Amino acid sequence: MRASWMKLATRPSAGVWARLVFVLVFVWAVSRFWHPYYGFTLLLQNDTASAQQVVPALRDAPVFVHPGPGSYDGFFYAQIATDPSLRTPELREVVDDLGYRARRILLSVAAWAAAGGDPVGAVRVYAWINILVWLALAAVLWRILPAVGWREHVAWVGILAGAGALLSVRLALTDLPALLLLTAGCALAESGRIRGAGASIGLAALCRETSLLGAVALLPRRRPLADGRTVTALFLAAGPLAVWLAFLLWRLGASGAGQGNFGAPLVGWWGKLISLGAAQVDPHYRALAVTALLGHLALALQAGYLLWRRDWSCPWWRLGAVYVGLMLLLGPAVWGEDLPGAAVRVLLPVTLSFNVIAARRRAGWPWLIGGNLAVLGGVVALWLVQSDPRELAAGRAAGTGYVVVVDQRWYAPERGRNRTWAWCSTRGGMEIRTWPQTAHDVQVRIALRAHAPGTIEIRDDRRCLWRGPVGQELRWVTLPPMPTGTGRLRLELASDAPPLLESAAPGARALGFAVYGVELE
Repeated sequence: MRASWMKLATRPSAGVWARLVFVLVFVWAVSRFWHPYYGFTLLLQNDTASAQQVVPALRDAPVFVHPGPGSYDGFFYAQIATDPSLRTPELREVVDDLGYRARRILLSVAAWAAAGGDPVGAVRVYAWINILVWLALAAVLWRILPAVGWREHVAWVGILAGAGALLSVRLALTDLPALLLLTAGCALAESGRIRGAGASIGLAALCRETSLLGAVALLPRRRPLADGRTVTALFLAAGPLAVWLAFLLWRLGASGAGQGNFGAPLVGWWGKLISLGAAQVDPHYRALAVTALLGHLALALQAGYLLWRRDWSCPWWRLGAVYVGLMLLLGPAVWGEDLPGAAVRVLLPVTLSFNVIAARRRAGWPWLIGGNLAVLGGVVALWLVQSDPRELAAGRAAGTGYVVVVDQRWYAPERGRNRTWAWCSTRGGMEIRTWPQTAHDVQVRIALRAHAPGTIEIRDDRRCLWRGPVGQELRWVTLPPMPTGTGRLRLELASDAPPLLESAAPGARALGFAVYGVELE
């Protein structure tokens, strides 16, 4: 009895606390991408050009549009989540090679199901589902790499904080869900539950088709010939993807995309190394280029360690070895001209296998530290949170999210520690967007301040909503209730006082009045 009590009273070790803090840091880092109106759709790399090519259900949806150019695959998968059956005709037009993108269907189906079939809800769920996957992977890896020593800690962090894992979260891609299912499959295979392992790998292949390579973990440890259980497990691994590819062929026809993903051995790896070396000279991308180069070299170290520590009897080694073979054959299209490139995500199983084996084989610190240099790239992936440069305010009121955006007649909004404000000369417009769209009216409160005393008028499309004097002291104005059925309120603000220069310096702004806050009630 006393021994049991002492066991219950044992405090968690320092390593356990460190891991919990690490998880909390991750939660904090990704929480910065949440927006009261857009949700987690900041994680979808959707730019202005791609925002013009969307399915009808998303044309007025609260999906964040990045101000700079550059979209990514996650937004394609999110649009597929609006109709995973692929019956929406517009999907062929808005998704770059639908037959190729739709192979990775599992995450889109999960988002659609979680949203109850609502297209907008499916996109918003898809944007954050990788966060839950990361937390689930952290829990699974905790069992595989228990908190018992520094090697296990480094390996655990190296997988979760590497550029491949965190880029999958940041760009809402399918690589991390595939890794979670591959990890579960390898763990099940190691414990002898071969059929469950096959089913897990089969689901992983529906996230990323290269995950089918993980079926090598199902093979017998010693006998070259498979028994009945192995055959069943291999069928469970390959069957779902085969059925889905047959459906895609029937529904969409053949797809030729992806044929350029392979090339002569090591040509893609070497070309990427040369391009990363050249990228160091650009000061605008130096931090990204340096971390990408370190991650590239880390992959080589991981591959070298796995080839050195050969062990066919270990399913983790077999998984890593087959992906090292894939690594040698990847072409320039996968290594990519962008930084850090897709290879760090595609080769996540190499990182997984390396860390599990290196921790168990008690590898020295040069191997474990050097093999996990991609963690620096993971930090960069979650470092910068973009925002709309014309956004003035955002929040939630009575279950409704809203964002306030000023038009081009305003000077760029300025941001302080606790407040955002924007100035204009004499006249400017703003749009208040709300979600979800509801039939009830809302009241808008606006904080006004003038550079010189004058009268300000606020109008909507039909009438004058408020008119009154505003001076240099901040004044909150409450507008009459207005409907939000369309999800958009457009207001026009004008002052009768002439603007004044803010200073005598060249290029000084002509300031009339400013809005120092907008709230909905």
